[in-house]
Amino acid sequence: MEQTPQINSTYISPRLAARLAEAEHSQVTTVVAPMGYGKSTAVRWWVERYEKAHPGTVVLRQTLTVDSTEAFWRGFCRALRRFPDLAEKMASLGYPGDREAALLLTELLEDALEGETQPIFYILDDIHCVTAPDFSELLSLLAQSLPSQVKLVLLSRNRIFREADRFRLGGRLCQITMRDLQLRREEIMDYARLCGLTLEAERAEELDQVSEGWISLLYLLFRSYVQQGSWQFQTPDIFRLMDQVMYQPLDERKQRFLLVNGMAESFTREQAGHLWQGDDSDTLLDALTQENAFISHDAESGVYRYHNMLRDVVNWHFQAIPKGEQRELLGLLGQWQMEQGEYIQAANTFYDAGDWERLLEAIVLDRSKSFGGEHGPMLTKWSTQCPEQLLLRRPDALLVLMLNLYTYNNIDEMMRIYGLFQRSMEENQTLTPQERNNLLGEAEIMLSFLEFNDISAMSAHHRRACELMDRPSYSMGNESPWTFGCPSILMTYHRTVGAMDLENEEMQVCIPYYSRVTEDHGAGAEYVMGGEVFLIRGETASAEIAYHQAMGAAASKGQFSILITAAFLVARLALLAGKEAGVFSPLERLFLPLKENRQYVLLPTLDMCRGWLYALLGHPEEAPAWLLKEDAASSVLTPALPMLQLITNQLLLSQGSYSQVAARWQELHDLCGQFHYLLCDIYLQLQTASALFHLDRLEEAQALLKSAWETALPDRIWLPFAEVDDCLVPRLTEGRDPAAPEMTELLALAGKFRLGRNRVRGLLWETAAEPGMSRDWGLSRRELEIALLAAQRKSNQEIANALFLSERTVKNHLNRVYDKMGIPGTERSKRARLAELLGEEPETAGV
Repeated sequence: MEQTPQINSTYISPRLAARLAEAEHSQVTTVVAPMGYGKSTAVRWWVERYEKAHPGTVVLRQTLTVDSTEAFWRGFCRALRRFPDLAEKMASLGYPGDREAALLLTELLEDALEGETQPIFYILDDIHCVTAPDFSELLSLLAQSLPSQVKLVLLSRNRIFREADRFRLGGRLCQITMRDLQLRREEIMDYARLCGLTLEAERAEELDQVSEGWISLLYLLFRSYVQQGSWQFQTPDIFRLMDQVMYQPLDERKQRFLLVNGMAESFTREQAGHLWQGDDSDTLLDALTQENAFISHDAESGVYRYHNMLRDVVNWHFQAIPKGEQRELLGLLGQWQMEQGEYIQAANTFYDAGDWERLLEAIVLDRSKSFGGEHGPMLTKWSTQCPEQLLLRRPDALLVLMLNLYTYNNIDEMMRIYGLFQRSMEENQTLTPQERNNLLGEAEIMLSFLEFNDISAMSAHHRRACELMDRPSYSMGNESPWTFGCPSILMTYHRTVGAMDLENEEMQVCIPYYSRVTEDHGAGAEYVMGGEVFLIRGETASAEIAYHQAMGAAASKGQFSILITAAFLVARLALLAGKEAGVFSPLERLFLPLKENRQYVLLPTLDMCRGWLYALLGHPEEAPAWLLKEDAASSVLTPALPMLQLITNQLLLSQGSYSQVAARWQELHDLCGQFHYLLCDIYLQLQTASALFHLDRLEEAQALLKSAWETALPDRIWLPFAEVDDCLVPRLTEGRDPAAPEMTELLALAGKFRLGRNRVRGLLWETAAEPGMSRDWGLSRRELEIALLAAQRKSNQEIANALFLSERTVKNHLNRVYDKMGIPGTERSKRARLAELLGEEPETAGV
């Protein structure tokens, strides 16, 4: 007698179970097959059994449903909520759209997860939904960089890794394919028996031919058989069959419930209740989840998701209901997202609903906190499509749009919005006088950015804002980088020949006005700029005083971008003085605070400073590698781009790549001119002149050197002539009176720079052998210092703390030590071998 059918029973073939078990011993497991082959079900089945057998296992799950790196990142942070500090740091980092940001992500994950003793499985489903090219690169980097206890399980319809990535992963990669998931004829019979169906060999043969082992189609055919009492082998397409079997038989309330909750990529029980707005929400949800194998529930997170095939059917029916009903339902979803603080998602939902008023409300509440680089096209779409009459009623929203349009360099649209803001101020009769003045003051701050780099013109706007406002700016918080990620304030704001002292004075006077309306945003910037003026003239004592003033002002107000520029200033002072310990340590000490305070946008700035110093010291191989990558510009904000290119130029010079430097002249000269970065252009002329001298193009080189001198002389800018290349000062002094005051100052500073640089270079890179060592491994003094501490089993963090370095720098040095000493293997085995090689002699034991 046939038993009662149990159609929702999960069947996993013995073949597939054996393959899934390999995930326990693999760093990365990929499950790749077309839709409907049971990828998610199979992984869920195995993980549940693994968790029961290994209590304490951590399982993190995420399913992608839309082609959006933002949605992926939001879900990734949510999946890590059991590590709240890590999740918050990642949310602040934002989606890592370039390699350096991706490397920072791996560091955050390593730091947070390295101490975990239990296995951590991160299951990422439906990877194919995100098509951004950098997404697959990010997954590859994660696969190769995560701690060994973290296991990646990746599910996709399409190939995930490139051949080269699969080769690098080698035996750490387990690949489960469609062949492993397809059911064979005898397995189809086993599946039928599990579901309570008796299947004759002839029927199994037909099912095998019709389904080709596709388990979703088999499930639907089994369900259709139970509903109709006969086999339907003249099967329509899978979409129609899904509709006929999984949607049409439901009563009206269940159909409607599926529609209501199909709008979001996932939902919780509470969200379902909000959208359904009926007392029987929980009952309906439980019944549908129990009856429908295409609705999954993650018990730990409480999140429900539709399988993509079911989602397609539900969305098709949703599009068929009247537009008014669609807007009403989307409005409920947007309201829920607003209440959860998910303002950008809410704005997107209101856009789909055509609800412009609530869209504007969402972006005002967000205050630009959630807008990243990927939101530029979306914001422009909202700005251009929103009806003007609605915009005119929301001057606060117009200000938010202005700020973000400037950030995305869409100046034409920003000015159109400003025109609407002016009309709004004229037409709005509901604002109190002070509310009006505060909004007008906010607008002045926005307009000041259009005068970027002209200190007086910017300050005129800031002073008007001070006169108008009785509160700090809502639009311009003090957490964003005042420097836009530029490593030098003087390079950013020196724009006129002969006006450097005036510009410096203006900065001293103007910063207090800006700080007053932005809660001390940029505090200390005036001291850094003054210190840099002293530095380039060789007035080191005054420069050091300015450094301490800047640190005091910036540190007390949490102005990390100013702290970096101050650290760069004192690092260059240390180089000039030949103080090896002070060259990199001020910058290295900032690395951890920047990470802890989620100032990730400034980490590339820190690398730029380090890159410049390594270039000056003649060791470009030590500089962060991304600085010479083709896509390096994607790692910095637009105003920092000219300085990034200067640092790249200096690294190329130190490598001897003179032709490349010469070829970049016109493009970079135009770039410096576009930003009015005069000091940057002086450096660029000197770099290009140096390259041309080395290429024996003497006439062109001499012309550029002369131009740089004539531009620098009125402001007594001496240091660049010494920094860029030792050959420049002798070339410059040819035919000139060495006793002239300007020549005396230049020669004295150039001589001091050479002595300081050569001393630091010798201390840091001169090959050093520890007394009593049986072999000279060719390690530099710094490498040997780090190697000896590592041989004592000091952690990277302990070494970093002892030497005032960042943990990342310690890792880089150790990797070079391992290469020089020919030590292969895992991190643990490398440390053991290092201790063996360096600990052979008793003299090294106490170091």
